[in-house]
Amino acid sequence: MSRFSSLAWLLCAAVLAAWSLRLIFTPSLLVTIESLMGIIVILVVIALVRTRLDPAQVYVDRNKEIVARVGLFRVELFAARLLAHVPLGIDLSHSATTVLAAMSERYERSSGGKLSFFVWRPLTNDSTSIGMMVSRESWSIPGLLRMKKLTEEILEDAFVLEGAMRAAYPHLRVAEAPVGLTKSILRGGLMQ
Repeated sequence: MSRFSSLAWLLCAAVLAAWSLRLIFTPSLLVTIESLMGIIVILVVIALVRTRLDPAQVYVDRNKEIVARVGLFRVELFAARLLAHVPLGIDLSHSATTVLAAMSERYERSSGGKLSFFVWRPLTNDSTSIGMMVSRESWSIPGLLRMKKLTEEILEDAFVLEGAMRAAYPHLRVAEAPVGLTKSILRGGLMQ
């Protein structure tokens, strides 16, 4: 369903208009409840169709290395950190408990965050990227106030994550993941 036809929009508008007129001209409690339920169902269906038609927009802040995915109902922010030059055969899982402990302490104080571990292996002869990504999501509320608060929270999450990774892996260099890598991780590893 790539496009929602104009006939379908016309049908939804006609049903909404009929229920609205019935609600206005028939002052019965049962008809009022039925009409309101019908109007609500149609509006929910329209909202769900719109979310399927309008894909999430992706915005990038290259200065802060943050990727934002803004949809109709929610906004998500992502920041990733890489472990650079990981030797083959090294066990990363033991020290990861230190990172998990630091991040769980952070998320106990402010809920709504997620921590993800990723391994990104390109099809070319480039090196494998290993790291962790923090994310936050919220309802998409118009205005910049919520986005600004989410940005501050994700920057604090990234700062705590980077510090925990440096403490857990002192022999490895921790670096900010480039925005392109973060975007490809969000796409499931596919490059465009």
